[in-house]
Amino acid sequence: MKYRLTPSETSGYKWGVYLYEEDFAAGKTLADGYYFYSENEGYERTAQNEEPKHTETARYGERVDVRVAQWETYFEKPVVWPPVPSNRIMLRLTLPKYTPAGATVVITGIINNQGCDYETGKPNLNEKLSDWGSIEIDNKHHYMLIDPDKMYEANALGRSFRFCLIPDTNKPDWQDTMYDHEENKDGSDTSGDVHKLAGAETGMAYDFEIENWRNKSIVQTY
Repeated sequence: MKYRLTPSETSGYKWGVYLYEEDFAAGKTLADGYYFYSENEGYERTAQNEEPKHTETARYGERVDVRVAQWETYFEKPVVWPPVPSNRIMLRLTLPKYTPAGATVVITGIINNQGCDYETGKPNLNEKLSDWGSIEIDNKHHYMLIDPDKMYEANALGRSFRFCLIPDTNKPDWQDTMYDHEENKDGSDTSGDVHKLAGAETGMAYDFEIENWRNKSIVQTY
């Protein structure tokens, strides 16, 4: 990627990139302002937790030194998860930073005899979202409350399930909008990684981290 920084071979605190003016938007230079983004730490922030805007620039053949004060994660508060009802199984989800606010994560599989229809890009979920959709704490943290009595098969969480994303369920035509899958860690072209949770008990919480959505370019905002 043209703008991806690489780490120094001698210091993990120094990163750099070669830039070429012909790659910039027409008429734009570094003096018009820029900032940095980390896939792991989020957007760059000032020491006062404000949005920065660098204007440092240089001519060809020169180096410009820029300091990042903090990353977004430095200012994040610990997540407060709600208590788990005694008759439910809680799945606590940590999602990619670019997951849009107001999105809904859906669980599919043997648990509800539903699936993600990757070929058409449309949801194949006929059950109520209140049963199988997530509850948002913030855009990075959702949770689900699974009722064992509503599972299509007993102990279905121990068999197999997947997570899918509906970017905006408030749209009247949400069932016709793009339906994103968890990105497969092995890079294969299937409908998301398969999860298994054997021995899940009511009154207990279980943590899952989703690193990426397959169609993330559709919902990215940066």
